[in-house]
Amino acid sequence: ALLLPARAEGVEYDDEAAAMLLERAGGYPYFIQEWGRGVWDVAVANPISVEDVEAAIPEIERRLNEDFFAVRLARTTPAERRYCAAMASLGDGAQESGAIARSMGYTNVRAASSLRASLIDKGVLYSVGRGRVGFTVPRFAEFMRGEGAPVDAVMSVS
Repeated sequence: ALLLPARAEGVEYDDEAAAMLLERAGGYPYFIQEWGRGVWDVAVANPISVEDVEAAIPEIERRLNEDFFAVRLARTTPAERRYCAAMASLGDGAQESGAIARSMGYTNVRAASSLRASLIDKGVLYSVGRGRVGFTVPRFAEFMRGEGAPVDAVMSVS
């Protein structure tokens, strides 16, 4: 999805640049397309280098924050956004539903179960296994912890 289309246009990636781009895309097909396009737009030489990837980072991250993550988050309610923020505050990767509920201030894990179920229905989360959930797209936790997340997402539950 990245190297072959570029090669068809007579452009190569050096190995380090390709690895860096693929790591930042997290293996997610849409992100690979966005990173490939963003790097292609700023690349100044052939082969595309790590410097080209680094130069593209601010614009690609801005675009993903505004056009992908924020749009996905906009489909959620304020309470669901607080659930996502609580989950992200626990780190990257899958999290225990109980730990998320406790970090939101709930003493009973079941109190947050409807939020969890709704976020799964909306495609924001998926069940990793019994009592564990993960974000459906890579780097969503990072987005929630960063400047791109809306202020109401990080407010505590009252």
